[in-house]
Amino acid sequence: MQRPGLIALKEAIFAGRVKTVVVWKLDRLARSMREGINILTAWCDGGVRVISMTQQIDLSGTVGHLVAGVLFAIAEIELQNTKERQAAGIAAAKKRGVYKACV
Repeated sequence: MQRPGLIALKEAIFAGRVKTVVVWKLDRLARSMREGINILTAWCDGGVRVISMTQQIDLSGTVGHLVAGVLFAIAEIELQNTKERQAAGIAAAKKRGVYKACV
């Protein structure tokens, strides 16, 4: 998946033009727990401060990394639960004969 905004942000961080990243919600930063932790670790190791608005936390430092790991894990669990509920709903709709696949 291409994310032009994230790519531009990473380039600006690498060039030293950005020292603080403010995200609305941590799960908007990454699509998986692994990706999120890797991004956060790389940025914080490079001296970038990362702040999440809705969770009201500064994710820099050791405690921030711990909290971020937990939040990324919860977001991944929520995503899996949503996918399972969606699949169950589709299966039930197919059984009732009302499901129409979008092409």
